[in-house]
Amino acid sequence: MKFSLIRPAAMLAVAVSLASCGGGGGATYTVAGTVEGLVYPSLVLTNNGEDVTVAPPAKAGDPVTFSYSKKLEYGDTYSVSVKIDPPRRGIRQETGSSRR
Repeated sequence: MKFSLIRPAAMLAVAVSLASCGGGGGATYTVAGTVEGLVYPSLVLTNNGEDVTVAPPAKAGDPVTFSYSKKLEYGDTYSVSVKIDPPRRGIRQETGSSRR
């Protein structure tokens, strides 16, 4: 696919963030983020074996948030990436990964 066809297509910006910060002591963290520019359905994101299907927003151009149900403990790692691209894609992937 030519780059010129990708430009008008949906752009993906995965901004992965943790819901809270802090030290140990039994604290848990949620992996969540925002997808911008999603137009078509069927986007599936994966993190450590857990998948999340992200539906496009009701109003085109609005950001869509997502979060994973599995909580992380202090010292756990996460790595969010695109598992399944939506059809007619044109995705720019910004994968988030870290150790918490």
